[in-house]
Amino acid sequence: MAPCPICGHEDVIFSGKPKFEVEGRPTALCPHAEAHARAGKACASVRYFADTGELLAPASHRPWEILYAVGVAMGVDEEGRRFGAPFLHDHCGIRGLRKAEAQALSADPQVASHLPKLKAMDQAEREGWPVLMAPLFDDRGLCGLEIRMFAPPSSPRPGEAHHQEGGRLIRTVGARGLYLTEPQSSPRAVVVFEGIWDCVAAGWDAFERDSREFTFAGVTANTSSSLIRAALRTYFPGVPVVVIGDRDRAGIQAMSRLRKAFPAAVLQGVGTSDQGWPKDYREADPEARWQGLLTGVEAGLEEWERRKLDADPDGRPTILVRPPEHEVVAQAWKAVSGRGEVFRRGDRLVHVVHGTGEKQGKVRIPSGNPMVVEASQYWLREHLSRVAKFQRLSAEGQVADVMVPDWLPHVLLASAPTADIEALRALVETPVFLGSGAILSEEGLDEDSGLYLIERGGKLEVPEAPDLRAAQRAAERLLEVVADFPFASEPHPDAYRAAWLALILTGFARYGIPGPIPFVALDASVPSSGKNLLADVASLIVQGRTVALASAPKDGVELQKILLATLRQGHRMFFLDEVPNPFGSREWNGLVTAYPDYQGRLLGLSTMLEVPQLTLWMVAGNNLTLAPEVSRRCLRIRLEPMVEHPENRSGFQHPNLRAYVREHQAELAAAALTILRAYHLAGCPDPGLPTWGSFEAWSDLVRNAVCWATGWDCDTRMVLADHADLTRGDWRVSLGILRSEFSTRAFTADQVLAWCERGEGAASELRAALDGLHANPKGLCGRSLGWIFRRHEKVVVDGYYLARHPGRHNGSTSWVLHPVEARDRFAAAS
Repeated sequence: MAPCPICGHEDVIFSGKPKFEVEGRPTALCPHAEAHARAGKACASVRYFADTGELLAPASHRPWEILYAVGVAMGVDEEGRRFGAPFLHDHCGIRGLRKAEAQALSADPQVASHLPKLKAMDQAEREGWPVLMAPLFDDRGLCGLEIRMFAPPSSPRPGEAHHQEGGRLIRTVGARGLYLTEPQSSPRAVVVFEGIWDCVAAGWDAFERDSREFTFAGVTANTSSSLIRAALRTYFPGVPVVVIGDRDRAGIQAMSRLRKAFPAAVLQGVGTSDQGWPKDYREADPEARWQGLLTGVEAGLEEWERRKLDADPDGRPTILVRPPEHEVVAQAWKAVSGRGEVFRRGDRLVHVVHGTGEKQGKVRIPSGNPMVVEASQYWLREHLSRVAKFQRLSAEGQVADVMVPDWLPHVLLASAPTADIEALRALVETPVFLGSGAILSEEGLDEDSGLYLIERGGKLEVPEAPDLRAAQRAAERLLEVVADFPFASEPHPDAYRAAWLALILTGFARYGIPGPIPFVALDASVPSSGKNLLADVASLIVQGRTVALASAPKDGVELQKILLATLRQGHRMFFLDEVPNPFGSREWNGLVTAYPDYQGRLLGLSTMLEVPQLTLWMVAGNNLTLAPEVSRRCLRIRLEPMVEHPENRSGFQHPNLRAYVREHQAELAAAALTILRAYHLAGCPDPGLPTWGSFEAWSDLVRNAVCWATGWDCDTRMVLADHADLTRGDWRVSLGILRSEFSTRAFTADQVLAWCERGEGAASELRAALDGLHANPKGLCGRSLGWIFRRHEKVVVDGYYLARHPGRHNGSTSWVLHPVEARDRFAAAS
C-alpha cells in the first residue's frame, strides 16, 4: 500500500470494501489529514488511491463516509448504533445509510483504531463534562474543522453506557447538548446557533474565508440554558457570547427563553425578515449570510458590553432567598445602600423625587423641585427589583429567578432606625455656607453635614479671601435687584432692605446656624405691591427656582397638615400666602422655635412624627397683624406703594425681574456667599446690636453680617410689636388714668368699676380703654376687670407697673401701682 503522498506516513487508514473504492480502485486516508488541510489549503484532496498514492479529484470525495464511520465507531453494540444514526441523520445531514454498511465499516480494525472516539479533555474530565470530537470534511476531502459536543453530567439513563476505561471517561449520550466547532485559541466571540447544521455551515463559511475571529457552536431547541451557561463558563470564561436563533415560532420561543435566563446577546436570525431571509442560516446565500452574520455579531458584541456572561445585565448583585433571613436582609441593605438612592431621615427611609409642576392638594410645587419622600413598602419593593436580582433554589437544586419576597420590604422599613445607611438632613440645589466657614460645592451627599447637593446651574465663583470692601460690593449687587420695591418708611426703608438681605443670607447660611431662625413676614399696605414677586426673587437667588407655596388656611388643623407635609418633603423654602389676620398660634410658635427637629402628630393616627425643621418659612398678607407672642419671632419686610393702583406702575429698572434673576442667579448667589465668607474670615466682628431672643445663633451670623456689610440693622420688631398688640395702647391709657386717680393707694377692681360708672373726671375715657381690653360681649364686670388686671400684672408701661397689694379689701384682691426702681431696671436689663 502506498504511503501518504503528503507526509509519507505509512500507517494509513485503508479499507478494501467496495464502498470506499473510486473507479474500482481502493482508497486510503492519512491519519494526519486534518493537519494537512490546516497546513495548506492548496491540497486538492487528502484522500488518495491506495495503490499509486495519487490524490483523488475533489469531486470524487464523499464526506459522509468518514462522518458515518465516526458515528458507528463510538460503539458497535446496539446502543452505539442507536446513538450514531440520529447524530448523523439529524445534525450531519447524512441520509440513506444501510445498517449492514455501517456494521461492515465499523468492523474494519484500521477504521476503528484511527477514527476519533468519545473521550474527555482534561478540564472536561475534572468538571465531569464529556466531549465528542469528530472531524468534518469538505467535498475535496479537506478537514477544515471539527465539531465537539458538550453534554451535561447526569446519572446514566437506562440503555446508556457509563464507565471508566484506562482513566478516560467513556460515555454514550443522546443528541441534546452544545456542539462546538473547533475552538480558536482566543476568539472574539462564541456564536451559538439554534441547530447544529447552521453551526457547521457558519464554520465552513469562516474556514473558506480563512477567518478565525469566532468559534461557532450549535444547540438543539430543547437544550437548557443552564447547560449552555455551564459549558461556556468552563471552556470559554469571559468570552463574549452571541446567540442566533431561527426565524420560526420554535426559534422565537427558544430565544425568548434564553434572553430571560442566559446573559448573552440574543439575535433573531441574521439579516432582516423583510429582506426575504430564510428561517435557517444554512439556507441563505453563502456570501449574503456571512455578511449578515458579521453585522449581527458586531451588534451582539455591543450588547455584550452591557450583558456579561454570568453577571446581571444591569450589574445587580444576586441575592439567594433562603434561611437564615437575617443574611437576606443584610444583603438587601447592602444592595439598597450602595446605589445612593435611599437614605435614612430620622427613623424613616426616604428617597428623592422631583416635582412635576402640578398642584398637590393645596400646595403648588414648581417643576423640577427636589423633594424628600418617605419610602413606602410598594416603592421599596420596586426599588429592590431594580438594585438586586433575587433567586431561589428549587427542590431539584436548580437556581431560578424569583420576585422580591413579600416580607422583605416590611422588614427593611421596620429596621430603618438602626440601619447602617447614609443619613440625609436636607436637599440643596445651590452651594451653601456651613458652620465651619466652608462652602459646600461638591455634588452628592456630604456625610459630615448630611446635605445632598443637587446643583442646577454652573459653578459659583466665590473669592477665596474676600474682605469688607468685597462684602460691601456684594451687598450693593444684591440690593440693586430690589431697587424698584417700595419699602415702607417706618422705621426706615434701609431697615427693610437690610431685612431682605438677611432673608437671602439666611437661605444660604441656614445649615450653618446651630439653632432656630425667625420666619419672614412680607407685609404690604395694598394688594399688588410685590409680596409674591419678592418671595420668588429670594427663592430664585437661593434655590435657582421659584418657591413652593400654598394659601394659608384659617383652620388650624388644615394648617398643621401643610406644615408637617412641608417638613416631611424637606423643602428648603416655603411660602404661605394670604395668611389670616391676626396670624399666629401655639402650633406656629412651636414650629418656628423648634430645632433641630419638629414633632407633630400624624392626623388620624396616634403616632408622633419627628422630622428635621430646617425650612425657611415666609408668610404674606396685606396690613398683616400678628399675635403678640408671634411678633418677636418674625423678620418683617413691609411694602407701601403709596399709589392708588400699584398694579399699573411702570418704569422699572428690571421690567421682567424673574427672568433677570434667573439669568444672573450664579452671580447673585456668589455675592451672598461672599458676604458670609468675608464676615467669617474677618473673625465675625460684633457690631453691638441687642440680643435677638430665641434666635441668638442666627443673629450672631446673619443679622451681624448684614449690619457689618451695610451698617443697617434688620430688626423692625418694635414697630411690629406696636401693630401686633392692639391692646398695648389701651393698657397705656388705662394705667395712666389709674396712676393719676389712685397714685400709690391700693384699689380693687370693684372700686375702679364703680368710679367709672360715676363718670367723674377721666372715668369715661378709662371705661372706653377697659372696654377695648375686654372681649366678652356680656359687658364689663368686677370679675372680668380682675382678669384684665391679672393679665397685665407687672407689665411695665412708661416706668410703672401694676402689682398685687399684700392686703385684701372685703375679701377681694387689692392692686397698687409701683414705679420701676433702679434695682428693678437693673434686673430687667440683665
